[in-house]
Amino acid sequence: MKKLLLSAALLLCMCIGMNAQKVVVNNGAIGIDWKFKRSFLNGNTLVVDFVVENNTSKDVWCIVKPGLSANPVGSISLKAYDDEGNVYESNPLMGGAPFSGKIGGKNLFDGETIPVGNLIKVRLQINGIDEYATIIKTLVVPIITDPSSGGLNQTFSELRVTNIPIPRE
Repeated sequence: MKKLLLSAALLLCMCIGMNAQKVVVNNGAIGIDWKFKRSFLNGNTLVVDFVVENNTSKDVWCIVKPGLSANPVGSISLKAYDDEGNVYESNPLMGGAPFSGKIGGKNLFDGETIPVGNLIKVRLQINGIDEYATIIKTLVVPIITDPSSGGLNQTFSELRVTNIPIPRE
């Protein structure tokens, strides 16, 4: 009987683990690796932490934009979709609201130089999260990178992150 109960408990744990959704990060910029670290809720603000690593051969300036319209990849806006059907979309005219955050020690929308081989912390905040939402199904982040920091070699890309948990107590 003990073996049967132990086997059933082990099988249940395996099933729960297999159904757990994993956060998937599809890097936009080649050589700039974004790694999801954690997410937590602070009031009705979801805080999402990443670490960004520069694996190119030179320092790269990187900026997250609230919205990009005239670029080679089409029109992109900073946008998140939750499991309750809500869409959180940035408004460039309002400083990127409902999004905010930091890249390194600077404002997310001001940009930061990422040195070769070093990690930079990025904190993205989404304000006004629905009280019933449990997961951000998709987060779309428009990014501009420029190895020259002078605007001459800008690359437009899109970071896509799926299945970001919204932990609730």
